Amino acid sequence: MVALLIWVGIAILAVILELLIADLTFIIIAIAAGGGGVASLFGAPVWLQVLVFGVLALVGLLFVRPSVLRRIGLAKEVKTNVDALPGSRARTLQETTLEGGLIRLNGQPWSARIDRDGSSTEPIPSDVDVRVTRIDGATALVELFTDS
Repeated sequence: MVALLIWVGIAILAVILELLIADLTFIIIAIAAGGGGVASLFGAPVWLQVLVFGVLALVGLLFVRPSVLRRIGLAKEVKTNVDALPGSRARTLQETTLEGGLIRLNGQPWSARIDRDGSSTEPIPSDVDVRVTRIDGATALVELFTDS
């Protein structure tokens, strides 16, 4: 009976956290805790209750949650590495032209050149803010930074 109360407490806490955060993580934990509680009702030993909880939580978090988030249109695509750089602000370290140049991007020097698709192809002088429009190999394609 004590184990059931613990599982119910975990489930209630998880539901409260889900209401505050609303990202479908803690509702999965609550359901898994419910599974552990059901196992305790059937007299399962504690190790089996924890195993039921773990399996349900793992399956829910790895398979069910991402599927539900995609279905309701809430899946977040996190851009990392090179995919996260377009739109970033950088500063020219030397004059940058259509042929080449050098910028400081996220604290690191990067080879750069003016993006031909940008608004201007005039050389950009040293020590000017630019916006990365895209990455081509190891070269950042840039345009003058504007506040708009």
